[in-house]
Amino acid sequence: MRAHDVHVLWQYTGEMQVSFGVYATVNEASTAWKQIRDDGFYIAASGEISEFITDDFAPGSWSIESYTPGRVPQETML
Repeated sequence: MRAHDVHVLWQYTGEMQVSFGVYATVNEASTAWKQIRDDGFYIAASGEISEFITDDFAPGSWSIESYTPGRVPQETML
């Protein structure tokens, strides 16, 4: 089996990281983040629809972490 790059969209909330998906490219992860930001809603772990607040998109609160086989993971802040 051949290994591929993966890109994880993370939100930092306090001391926790919450994953909002794994994507094949940085562009796909970035597009997903823009859609999340524009929609303003998400499904919480409880199954309820929750709304983001402005502070949820403060600088440094979202990143894309890229994993490439054989390399150190790279983080891109959004």
